[in-house]
Amino acid sequence: MSQYFTERHCELLWNAFLKVQTHRNTLSVDVGGFTHARFASGAYRFGPMQHDISTSPDARKFLQQNGFSMIDIIDLSHQGGLPEDRLAALNQTLSNISDAKINAFSKLQFEQMLKAFSRWLFAIQQRSSAHAEAILNNLALSIGLLDDQNQHGTYGEQLIAYWAGDPFTCPGTSTPIQITKMPDIEDLRRYRLNTKYGAEYPEITNQRIDHIQEVLAKVERTCEAERVHKFHLSKASNEDQFESSTQYSLDFTAPLAIKIN
Repeated sequence: MSQYFTERHCELLWNAFLKVQTHRNTLSVDVGGFTHARFASGAYRFGPMQHDISTSPDARKFLQQNGFSMIDIIDLSHQGGLPEDRLAALNQTLSNISDAKINAFSKLQFEQMLKAFSRWLFAIQQRSSAHAEAILNNLALSIGLLDDQNQHGTYGEQLIAYWAGDPFTCPGTSTPIQITKMPDIEDLRRYRLNTKYGAEYPEITNQRIDHIQEVLAKVERTCEAERVHKFHLSKASNEDQFESSTQYSLDFTAPLAIKIN
């Protein structure tokens, strides 16, 4: 569990994130096995969070603890290109690991990502508390941002400014973009389409955002669930105070009624 979120909030975000990632992976031609990005650099990946074997020491350690040799790890650290029979053998080894075990490992990695997400939100809160609360209270946007950070890494200072409402110019572009109202997932779409990758692959970029919206639209909500999912940001004078106390709290006077089927 992330120290910055309540256990039930962490569970809510994890279940929603897992739902989105699992559904996306079922659409892949490599479903159930190792995948690799066909339109960008990157080694083979696995699991609902698509752990990159070349960049994640934890992913390599997990595979080594579950039947993979160092030679296997080296092969999987390449950007695609393995012979079909070799990849089939590696996929067979992967299939011997239960989904429950892979999901448990993925959840631990997700909780680490939540810690970085919390620090990022704290930085936004220092500039605009209203924008930070809007992000937290928009499930689709929260999942979209976590999905984006899972794919591209934690945001830097410039993107903190963008999400706080300041003008932002993506590298390689000349037209600034700005959030002029409370942020929502369309602001994530606008940002992604202004990146180099988004400009080169707008269809893939739009599909990723659309997919999150479509999957989460199927999440059942009740009036109690909407109330339960309401966050309240407490004030913090510095990041140390933020990290040592619970800054985000949920009203659990009603049972959690959001269902992810």
